Amino acid sequence: MREKAGPGGFLLGVTVQPILKVDGYELIVGSSGDDQFGPVILFGSGGQLGEIDLFDRVQLAHVVQVCRDSCSMSEAGRQLLDASRTCKTSTNDADRLRKYLGRFGIEWNQIVES
Repeated sequence: MREKAGPGGFLLGVTVQPILKVDGYELIVGSSGDDQFGPVILFGSGGQLGEIDLFDRVQLAHVVQVCRDSCSMSEAGRQLLDASRTCKTSTNDADRLRKYLGRFGIEWNQIVES
């Protein structure tokens, strides 16, 4: 890699290749410079999860943690929806949580099996 770098070790270009169409996970990889931390490398879930706003990422991270700490989807839903559930005609917390996770292409079994 170093022999392909320019003076001072900086890359002079990149290669872009087509996405492989295979079953499995999409990953995102990238890098940038940060004023506080210096060079930063990005590696994580790609696809739909790689393209969500910071607000949604922070909220989703907390929701996933509550789900992992819960014994069932109903228990996680009750904890996460504790205030709004009193205003609903139907208090099916598991269904509401399932729909929320579905907005991001996530299913309950993906959370509890990871």
